[in-house]
Amino acid sequence: MRRAGERTITAVRLNHRACPGILAAFALLTLPAPALAGRVLLLDQSARHERAVNDPAVPASDLPPPPGGMRAARAARAHAAARAGATRTALRQLLASGQIDQVEYQDRLKTYNQAVSTRNGLSGKRRNELGWVIGNTDEIAQKGALSAARLEPVFLIVARNTEFWRNSPIPASGDRVQFYGSQLIFQYYRGEGMQLQQLATWGKVNAAVNDKAKKLVTYRLDELVPLAVNRDGGSAWEYYFHFGGGSPPWTSSLSQGTAVQALIHASSLLRNRSYASLAYQSLRIFQLAPPRGVRTRRGPGRVHYVIYSFAPHYYVLNAFIQALNGLFDMGSPKLGKSARARALFAVGDREARRELPKFDTGHWARYSLSGEISDASYMVLLRDFLRDLCQRVGPSPYCTYANRFTRYLNG
Repeated sequence: MRRAGERTITAVRLNHRACPGILAAFALLTLPAPALAGRVLLLDQSARHERAVNDPAVPASDLPPPPGGMRAARAARAHAAARAGATRTALRQLLASGQIDQVEYQDRLKTYNQAVSTRNGLSGKRRNELGWVIGNTDEIAQKGALSAARLEPVFLIVARNTEFWRNSPIPASGDRVQFYGSQLIFQYYRGEGMQLQQLATWGKVNAAVNDKAKKLVTYRLDELVPLAVNRDGGSAWEYYFHFGGGSPPWTSSLSQGTAVQALIHASSLLRNRSYASLAYQSLRIFQLAPPRGVRTRRGPGRVHYVIYSFAPHYYVLNAFIQALNGLFDMGSPKLGKSARARALFAVGDREARRELPKFDTGHWARYSLSGEISDASYMVLLRDFLRDLCQRVGPSPYCTYANRFTRYLNG
């Protein structure tokens, strides 16, 4: 639960009964549904037993690292050399500066100390994985990035990993987990522990909006909204582990675009302007160049929104198109009504139309301009994102390539 000292973004306070009638009841545009259901392990209250389900609200596709990314991630970790205990120092500094109060200081310190104590009592893989999570937290603290706003997501990850590695079955790489009583999706990244999977969780919000399941939308947003952080003056949902050469904290146009889209549609469905305000603040990373944001200039009046804030020249089409879907909805006269979002969409739209032919091999689609070819699940995901954008803008290259990629899929 976020406390008074953790002012994440500009005074957004959500009231689920507020603002009836401020938003008109516009017909919702179609939101992206996962092409394939994702497998999720549901943990019981003890976290000792799990039940596997195929959740149709969770995309089966993962965030893949750039070429050579695993090697780059190991190199980034090796150079981090985080000082053990840096987190305790950062917490003391936040307390001394008045950014957190004594109650929160004790609460966060207890979570950290429990993690360290649990790690010291474990061995083998369990000890190592929990140790890497603690190390990531110390690294964030040592580089001065453990702000009051980041305490909520960072210490949630620490607490969940303490619980998981103490009690739960050893996962396979890529396994996704849902803890008892929570809608948040965690994913196992070998050598990084269980990490909050923002994209998959925001996908669950979109699914609930599509179903017009208002209580479920509210429930899921109640968990996600407090995890927003102030990133260079805007709200963002970040990742807190080493990945593909990137060091924590980093963010993604794919997860951020999905969050913007989910928030503005939820605002309309629930008639709650607070979510629209948060979506507007979430546009900031689309205005900033990497590593602060995801905006990469490709020419006069042309911008590509890159999938990872740490990879300014890694151009992934599915992420770019989904970011445009989110920006379009935010700028729509029937939804977000944001002139800023319309401008961000326009410069991205010009670049996307220019890039589309470069992703077509003549019989399949490239995953990125770095040379990788999409596998079947990413091919379906890209086709669906293109269909969504075609629906929004009308006859366009997005429709042409959605149809062409469908023909490729049907062989």
